[in-house]
Amino acid sequence: MADPTIPQPASPIRKRRRFRRLLTAVIVLTVLVVAGVIAVRIVLGGDLPRRIIVDRLQRATGLSVEVAEARVGWRGRTVLKDVVFRLPLDSQPLAAAPLIEVLHSPVHQIVASGDPGLQEISIMGASVDIREDHRGRWSPARAVSLVQAARQGTSQGSGPPLIPTLNISNSTVNVSRSGQAPVVLALVLKGQPIDAVSYAIDVMIGDSHLVGRVSTTDLDHAIEVKTANIEPLVKLFAGDVPSPIVIDATWDGSWNAGLAGELSIKTIRIGEGAATGRVSVSLQSGAMTARPVLLTISSPRLSRSPLTLSGGSVRLDSMAAIVESTRIQLPNLMTELSGEWRFGPRTGDASMTWTGREHERRLVHQGKARLNATLPSTGPRTITAVVDSSGNTPEQSWRTQAKLEVTGLNWRNLRGAVEFPVLLVSDAEGPMDFSGLRAEALAKFPAISLTSLHLPGVRDLNASARFDMESQQWSLDASTASLALPRLAINPSVAVRASGDLERVEDFDVKAAIGERIVSAQGSYIPSRARPLAAHVELRSPIPPSADKVVSTHSGAAASLDIEGDVQPLSLHARGVLAAKDVKLRGRALTPIEIGISIDATREGVVFELPTFPICGGTAAVAGAFDARTNMIAARVRAESIDLKSAV
Repeated sequence: MADPTIPQPASPIRKRRRFRRLLTAVIVLTVLVVAGVIAVRIVLGGDLPRRIIVDRLQRATGLSVEVAEARVGWRGRTVLKDVVFRLPLDSQPLAAAPLIEVLHSPVHQIVASGDPGLQEISIMGASVDIREDHRGRWSPARAVSLVQAARQGTSQGSGPPLIPTLNISNSTVNVSRSGQAPVVLALVLKGQPIDAVSYAIDVMIGDSHLVGRVSTTDLDHAIEVKTANIEPLVKLFAGDVPSPIVIDATWDGSWNAGLAGELSIKTIRIGEGAATGRVSVSLQSGAMTARPVLLTISSPRLSRSPLTLSGGSVRLDSMAAIVESTRIQLPNLMTELSGEWRFGPRTGDASMTWTGREHERRLVHQGKARLNATLPSTGPRTITAVVDSSGNTPEQSWRTQAKLEVTGLNWRNLRGAVEFPVLLVSDAEGPMDFSGLRAEALAKFPAISLTSLHLPGVRDLNASARFDMESQQWSLDASTASLALPRLAINPSVAVRASGDLERVEDFDVKAAIGERIVSAQGSYIPSRARPLAAHVELRSPIPPSADKVVSTHSGAAASLDIEGDVQPLSLHARGVLAAKDVKLRGRALTPIEIGISIDATREGVVFELPTFPICGGTAAVAGAFDARTNMIAARVRAESIDLKSAV
């Protein structure tokens, strides 16, 4: 009898049964695998992947998505054709791409793990539309808000998904506003993952280059911007602007129900102007608000010195542009500006206060202004302003109120009037009142012409003036038969002719006459010269006979002086000749006299010298000074060998 503890060899029948079972299992498993593969192939080759992709994209973005065709590769390559993204209820595409290629994990790994394992997304030939709707909302801002809302409503799992490499090539960006032709720019983008949620991006939009980082979770970003050839794009927002326009700046911001951040400007150049500094910017609900932290602007058209903006804010939306308490500082001037411009009715108002100080001239001044403007697209345009100002120097002070009104159908054809209800000037000798001064002008681009001028106390005034806004050249021609000078108790006739530009008086000719007494001056004033003022002065005056008739004249005296120096601050030097002829003493003619003279004038006073000159058979010399602080004259006279008897 066999021992039951010892294994007995299987019978041939049992062996055959085991083999049949194993073979059956292998066949069934093979059939199931083949069937699964066939089923997957059928599914991948059918419409189900396309529908799944569309559904996932719509839930992930909140946008309307269309995909014409989707081909999912078993080994992890998916191709999407004719993909279109739209904002909800918007018929126009937000973005469209004829071809998108996605590299991901093999299908069996996705089925096993549920993780698509995205590795790279390549988009070819895309077209992105950036447009403003009738409510002033921009499509990218609306799209980002929808994506963020969709993310908040979607479970993110236990950890952030890995992000793929992103490439966009041979694509375009179309920027458009209502009523204007769109601007089309080439687009190339490379996004390289830094970590699980952040990209390092390198973007070319047209000829402009953007480099930086972007977080896909909270949309924090920091981007360096260098632009070129963006004039057509800027024209969409600001109309015709000077060129070239170049921007080199860094933007550091985030998105939380709107865009917010700070722009650090290395340089922004617009034509001849430039800006540097920092500006805080926010974009929310279709409104942009900019707050200058410290912004320095230089432009030869605005000022010879840079101006600085700080504080306050500038808000821009579809309804209005509003400036609140923005400070503008020049080297000798500080202003604060507030105002509002309403786009619909095209009306606006502004107010400004200022204080200024010029140490060299010891000038202090301050004032305020109020401006109102109505500028309809059709019909007359009107600008009115009221300006109050006051100031003083050690020598004088002033107080003014000016009213300005400008009207016209367009900027190339305007009429304007300025009136000074108050114009008071005071110095050590008392006040002078010029209140009531009024002028009217006509502007026909590029020229502004003076059409009338009224000066209190001036009769028969004829005046004309012209300013060319393109060349910045001006000219003045004025004359009057009687100009009241109360302090001198005289009313001379005066004629003035002058021309120049905004920086200099290239030529002037002034004549004043009282009867036979005539003073004339010709010259120029050019600040760039070491001595800006250069003039030649002529004086002609008869010598009146004395009361005792000891001295009588038939002609008179004359002076000829060449003057150079500056008037602000006062520093003048004059050299010339004093002459007298036909001078008689007790009926006998004296030898004609010519005397050289040298004069130096400053704010403190005048120093003069008459070098040695012949007179009455001898010689004489005079030197002296006038002290403006004490109003005293001190003179020293030296005479030699003068024989008055020979002249008697």
